[in-house]
Amino acid sequence: MEVRVHPLCYSEFLQFHDLPDTDESLMSYLNYGGLPGLRNVGLGSNEQVWDYLTSVFNTIMLKDIIERHDIRNIPFLNNLIAFYADTTGKLTSANSISKYMKSQEENVSSNLILLYRGFYAEAYLIDVVPRYDIHGKKIFESNEKVYLDNLRFNPQRDYAPRLVIFHPWALPVRVLVQLQNHSGIPVRYIYASEQSFSF
Repeated sequence: MEVRVHPLCYSEFLQFHDLPDTDESLMSYLNYGGLPGLRNVGLGSNEQVWDYLTSVFNTIMLKDIIERHDIRNIPFLNNLIAFYADTTGKLTSANSISKYMKSQEENVSSNLILLYRGFYAEAYLIDVVPRYDIHGKKIFESNEKVYLDNLRFNPQRDYAPRLVIFHPWALPVRVLVQLQNHSGIPVRYIYASEQSFSF
């Protein structure tokens, strides 16, 4: 039997690090994510936290994906996870990625993209959410949404404030409203039904 343990949600993050529910604590969660190992590292040093997160990400990529599946096309593997990080929560299609790669004169099949995406999901780097509102032949299309499992597993490390998208279980609505009001970062809240609203 397998029990999947997700990174800490915001309330768990507060309990785990003995933090009060303040704007500063919220920004720490948004900046660093919810990996429990951060407790050992501490939240005081930005550089140590990023070193830890980078180390965990690189270890997962190397041991759980590259070595386990004998990956040869490592640059594309890295670019694909960066693409999923950049487009988290949006509909993605293996065919459209494949066509774009061909326009860049790199021949990458949609089957390879789906295979690599499966490796990411198997290593718990991403969650793939299939569409529920399709019927007939459209069921065979690879058109799902992909979410990073940890808020801060973004290999691009481009952390300029931009639209922040949350699953409904990540943060309570009052925290999202607080985030919007105090930081000015646009927030979109995603429901299980794939409907969303913005603040």
